Amino acid sequence: MKMLALLKRSCWLAMALLACFAAAPCRAQRVTLAMTPRGAGGLTRLRPVELTLSAMRPAGISRVPKGLSAPYYTAIVLGPKESPSRFTVIIDAPEGRPSRLFVDANGNGDMLDDPAPEWNHKTVPGGGGAPVIVSNGGATLQVKYGARTVPVHVALSRNDTDAPARAAQFLSIYCSADYAREGVVSLGGKSYHVWLTDALSRGDYRGSGRPGQSGIFLLIDVNGNGKIDARGETYDAMEPFNIAGVTYEIRGLDASGGSFEIVRSSRSVAEILPPPDLRPGHTVVPFTAQTTEGRTVRFPDDYKGRLVLLYFWATWCGDCNREAPYVSAAFKAHHAAGLDILGVSLDHANQATVLAAFTRDHEMGWPEIYDGKEWNAALAQLYYVRSTPTALLVDGDTGTILAGGQDLLGDRLDTTLAKFLTAR
Repeated sequence: MKMLALLKRSCWLAMALLACFAAAPCRAQRVTLAMTPRGAGGLTRLRPVELTLSAMRPAGISRVPKGLSAPYYTAIVLGPKESPSRFTVIIDAPEGRPSRLFVDANGNGDMLDDPAPEWNHKTVPGGGGAPVIVSNGGATLQVKYGARTVPVHVALSRNDTDAPARAAQFLSIYCSADYAREGVVSLGGKSYHVWLTDALSRGDYRGSGRPGQSGIFLLIDVNGNGKIDARGETYDAMEPFNIAGVTYEIRGLDASGGSFEIVRSSRSVAEILPPPDLRPGHTVVPFTAQTTEGRTVRFPDDYKGRLVLLYFWATWCGDCNREAPYVSAAFKAHHAAGLDILGVSLDHANQATVLAAFTRDHEMGWPEIYDGKEWNAALAQLYYVRSTPTALLVDGDTGTILAGGQDLLGDRLDTTLAKFLTAR
């Protein structure tokens, strides 16, 4: 009887373990990320905080720089919402001269014991012909998280002008996070480089508290190319995310962003793959599609022994209209030497007749793929096309991308084609 009970208990434990692994990991992964104090501002879209300047000197300032002739004051507030750190900012903006910037970087109320912030100026044309001085810079602030002090860099910018048309801008300065948490996590047995960013520039990594709009983003370099794409690599930290077919979520994120857990989620969301790497030297994404003439094309397999220009465009696109003569001339000049073109039209729905007339009138005698979905066209989504025209020159034998971007536009198109056709 004891043996039977033991066997039953063993079976129950085995089933429980299997259920645990099927539904969620039995143990959460503890993640610790180090602070990258500056240089992370370009990782994701930021929402600069607009700070309003006032001529009234705030309380709590013990010393200010000498020689201020037109001081305006504001404050940057960063850190846990329960006990944030406050950093006074002074803009000395005398009429007709570039401003000076002072920041109480250690938050102690003394404006004379801090490192000099960065503050550079450039003059740009303004409305009505009046020049505008644009100022950009930043400062490294000492933010307190309980007993710890963490240095973080913020970027600062301002239209440094007193022109009447820009009076409202004169009393504003913009602040955005240039810092992020950074480290490595293991998901599904694979290591990924990750960042945690504060898009709201509040210094509190718990975010706004609104799922999907938290302002805190987990950035995962899914494809390992060293950069972060908006699609498939940028996730709201308060929402579940799917990597390699498994849905995860973050728990226990603290205000400093330095520590949290990643667990397998009880919810399920679809995996969103990052855009393909379409730089020269990389391989194109293969596809099968129907041309407007009803022929099935398999790209790039149908182009063995040839070079093929994959060309995304639309009849409504002004730049595409200007490029059409160059593309048509290049096809005529190089088709016999081994060049083919495969067009992908991003035209509106029910425009097949318009497309056919345009290609006929502009002597675009190559196959076209068109599904009437504009930017949501299947191939535009597959290739993450965000502008037209977009062109890729591909080796039909290997699928390797040979050229792209400006090298395939205007006068440079013919030169680029001749170079690669000659090298074959």
